[in-house]
Amino acid sequence: MNHIIRTLSSTANLRQSLGICVAGSLLLSICSQIQIPLWPVPMTLQTAAVLFLAYRFGSSHAVRSVLAWILAGSFNLPVFAHLTGIGALSGPCAGYIYGMVLQAYSARWLFKPRLSITHLIAGGYLCITITFIIGYGWLSGFVGPRMAFTTGVAPFLLSESIKILLTSWFCHRNSSRCVRTI
Repeated sequence: MNHIIRTLSSTANLRQSLGICVAGSLLLSICSQIQIPLWPVPMTLQTAAVLFLAYRFGSSHAVRSVLAWILAGSFNLPVFAHLTGIGALSGPCAGYIYGMVLQAYSARWLFKPRLSITHLIAGGYLCITITFIIGYGWLSGFVGPRMAFTTGVAPFLLSESIKILLTSWFCHRNSSRCVRTI
């Protein structure tokens, strides 16, 4: 009887994890479409979605969601901001896409239950900085370092700050539902 209960519990956990992964990748896909079209990197809500997933469900679920989103994009599904498939995964914006995997993974050390709003904001900045370092480095190979900063970092400083503040505030206000397990 205990074996049956453990099996049912394991199946329920697997279904829940799979549901979070699918919902997370759908959230990322939707947030990719909400954009201000800049060149070469559009302004989207993807980084806020990754932060939300990490705050709400923990790093491992956030990483799985980002990887599922990338996998969907690799099959030419329209989940990225303006390109699909190999064009998105090897083009100028690809570094930002890959950086989101590390952004989600870095949350493992930064987000713990019942953190203060200050800690959530600081952690958000650290996580998003990882995405921008990787994105900037990748973009530099296409347009050079100066243009990469001008077009791939500078225009996003204010918008990323707003996203970090709003996501941190929302998750802090709902902290009883955020980061149950990491």
